[in-house]
Order: sequence, then C-alpha cells, then structure tokens
Amino acid sequence: MIARKLGASYVVTGSVQQMGERMRVYAEAVEGRSLRNIWSDSFVTDIAQLFDFQGDLCGTIAARLATELGVSEQRQARYLPRANRGAWELYHLRMSEFYKFSVESNRRAQEFLRMAIRAAPEFADPYTRLAYAITLEIVYFDGRVSPSRLDDALDLALRGLDRDDRDPQGHFALGRVRLARQEYDLAIDAVEHALDLNPYLAVSHCGVGDSLAYDGEIDTSIRHFERAIELSPHDPFRWAFHSYKSIAHIFGQDDEAAARAGLRAVQVPNAHYSAHANLLAALGHTGDRPRIALARSALLRARLDFTLSRARSRLFCLRV
Repeated sequence: MIARKLGASYVVTGSVQQMGERMRVYAEAVEGRSLRNIWSDSFVTDIAQLFDFQGDLCGTIAARLATELGVSEQRQARYLPRANRGAWELYHLRMSEFYKFSVESNRRAQEFLRMAIRAAPEFADPYTRLAYAITLEIVYFDGRVSPSRLDDALDLALRGLDRDDRDPQGHFALGRVRLARQEYDLAIDAVEHALDLNPYLAVSHCGVGDSLAYDGEIDTSIRHFERAIELSPHDPFRWAFHSYKSIAHIFGQDDEAAARAGLRAVQVPNAHYSAHANLLAALGHTGDRPRIALARSALLRARLDFTLSRARSRLFCLRV
C-alpha cells in the first residue's frame, strides 16, 4: 500500500470519465492504516472549460477534505489513551468539543486548547483557536462581556500569528476577535487576508459575507455565503452559513429567501439557538402566522429562557 511506503496518514485517489463533451472526476480519500473511506465526491464539467475547472477543482477538494480529515483526527484523538495525548491530539479534541456549539463544550474546548499550548508553546493553532473560542463564548454562550476578556482574546490571536503568519484560519480568528471588539475595518482586513491566503476557506467567505451584509453590500454578501456552502456543504459551521445568509436577505428585503435560508440553518443538527431566532425574525417579515408560531415554539425548545433583551445583550459588537 502506497500510504505505508510514504508514511502517509491519508491518501487521495481519483478517476476521470469522459461523457461526450462532458467529463466527470471522481475522488476519494482513505485513512492510511485502516483503509477506511473517509470521503468521496464527484464533479462534472464541460471539456471546453477543463483548464478553469482544474484549478478550482483542486481547491474545492482541499476545502471539503479539510472538514473530513478534521473529523477523522478528532475520532482518533478521542480514543487515544490520555497519557499518550500530545498537543496535536489535544488540539483535535478541542475541535470535537468546539463543534457541538454548547456552553459546556465551548468551555471544554478552551481547556483542551490551554493544555495544547502548555504541551507545545510554539504550536500556533491553539492560540488563535482559543482566541476564537473565547470570542464565541462571549457572543453566543453567555460569557462575561468585558474589555479585559476581549484583550485576552486579541493577545492570543496575535501570539498565534506571531508563530505562523501564513495560517488563514488564524487570520479568520483574528477577524472575528476584531469584530467583537468593534474594530470593523481591521476585522474585514483580517478576514479578507485569510481569503487571500486561501480562497477556498469556507468560514472566511462566511466572515466576509457577514461583514459586508452589515455594510449594505447585500448581493456580494450573499455570493460569499453561497460560496461557503458550495465549498464545504458538510461543514460543522454550515448552520451559520445559512443563518447569516438569512440575515443578509432580511437586510435586502427578500423575506421568502430569508425564510428559506433560515429553515436550512435550523435543520443542521448542531445549530445554535440563534439560528432559530434568525428564522423567526425572517418569518416575522412574511406575516405567515402558522409558520411564525412553529418557529417560535422551536426557538423556545432550543432556548427556553430566550428573550429580546437577552438577544440584544449579545449583539453588542454590531455596527449600528
């Protein structure tokens, strides 16, 4: 097996099939030791567009693989004996907790990241991801809102980028910290730089779309959300891709499109309760009372103590 010869953890293979003037590319990834298939997909294009398609295909495959490889690494880290866990395994344990989008899982993710930093102080990723986890705790999980905590998050993000300034995820995290600090221009610069480093990073498209929506650039904003969904259709953050897209449609006064995007968001299993709130807001503009009643009930099931004052308290970072 080539994976063993190369010492590779994963191997990506593919095949090409011509169908008249069209071509189908099939790709799959397998885990090197177990030979378990962890991802497969197919892509179709006109042969006349082959050269444009080739470059975009590589980036798209890399984007989709990033999510699946992360899940695989998280699974392996979870079953590794505690004594054998290093910074890499602790980092991926954080990811498995992070994507559950709950108060408790966010706190556990922060604990794993701090352990990873202690285990390998020069490993950049845990710093920037911890900065992002702290920011999400403040915005989404009722964490204490204070300038000192946002200062800590900014310091962690910058320390991570000092160690690896070419990490697009790190610049994305910095952008979200900057947004929470109401440093809007710096926030957009950071997330756009993340896209310069990797134009196939789905969360960065979401971050740019989110920022542009609040600046009134609705059409461009929605294109970024759609690109995020296209690049990573199984992304753990996809509830946010759809939910933020719903908000952009509300700003653009396309109420039915907002409701459709909001409905897609709440169907993602790990969706945060704010997705239900955004759907309810979208439906409120339609005046459709039966759908409004259903969405209100779903929101209260997701967050029984939800109130408008609670929502406003977590929107402190938005430009008004």
